[in-house]
Amino acid sequence: MNHREEARDAARAATILQSNSVNAQLLYGTLLRLDRSYEEAEKALLQAKKLSKDTPVAEVYWQLALLYNRLGRNKEAADELESYLKIQPEARDKKEIQVLISKLRKDGKQKLLD
Repeated sequence: MNHREEARDAARAATILQSNSVNAQLLYGTLLRLDRSYEEAEKALLQAKKLSKDTPVAEVYWQLALLYNRLGRNKEAADELESYLKIQPEARDKKEIQVLISKLRKDGKQKLLD
């Protein structure tokens, strides 16, 4: 809806008000990734991953995979997708994700996601 800047600012505020909120960190990290603020996005997403350690949230791993692929860090992207599938073993597109993991491991720095 072309209000991503406002959404990012609101998500940032949520991370300040509730720094231990997995969802706030995930949303903020996702919006930062979309805005190409990759370093900040990684910090927020890693914080979400840390906060959800006891009850992993699959979307955190998906967003990290997207980020790492964008940065050309395909081994890490593949690792995150494998973790995603461990959390979501019945994922609707499991076979496609497994193929994607294989491509990420083989294709070096190629952009495959987004």
